[in-house]
Amino acid sequence: MFLLIGVYLTSGFINDFQWYMIPAAIATVFVIRPISGLIGLTDLSLPKEKKIVISFFGIRGVGSVYYLMYALYHADFQGAGEVLALVTIIIIISIMIHGLLAKPAVEWIHRVKKRDESNQRI
Repeated sequence: MFLLIGVYLTSGFINDFQWYMIPAAIATVFVIRPISGLIGLTDLSLPKEKKIVISFFGIRGVGSVYYLMYALYHADFQGAGEVLALVTIIIIISIMIHGLLAKPAVEWIHRVKKRDESNQRI
């Protein structure tokens, strides 16, 4: 996956890139994906902290690329390069942010679990 992104970044990305994609990608990673994830997990019987972590980290970029490539192969639509560039930016931001926040998120879940276990003993 990283190899394919690297190849795309050095070949066609710069032609497809538009500056509006950066705030759109940031909004997707920090707002749209977490909110849609929380909505999707509404009926699940998990602690709210776990729902928050699952929603924030969301589906990984491989699925996004797979479905985008499937759509591009089966249909011809205008702006396909821009959509690919936007998905690429979202993946890059996700890799950076999630890479930085994965360890603190797991530690937070462990602290909450320990707190809940100590509250149950009382």
